[in-house]
Amino acid sequence: MIEPHGMLLGHRSYLVVRQPARGKEILNFRMNRIQEAQVLNKSFQLAPSFSLANYMAMAFGVYHNHKRYGKAV
Repeated sequence: MIEPHGMLLGHRSYLVVRQPARGKEILNFRMNRIQEAQVLNKSFQLAPSFSLANYMAMAFGVYHNHKRYGKAV
C-alpha cells in the first residue's frame, strides 16, 4: 500500500508517495513503470509537515538525498 502525496510532471513523471511498510521516507515512483493500481477503501493523512513545494526545493530534478542537503556557501 502507498500513500500518494503528489505528482512531479516533466520529461519523466513521478508519483510522490510514502510507503508505510518501508518507513516514513518520501519516495518517487516513475509513473510509466506502474503497471497496475487498485483503489482501496482506506484513508490516510499526509505526512506531517510535508510540502510538495519544499520537497522539490531540496531536489536536483527528481533526485533527493536528505543527508546531503544543506546550504551552499
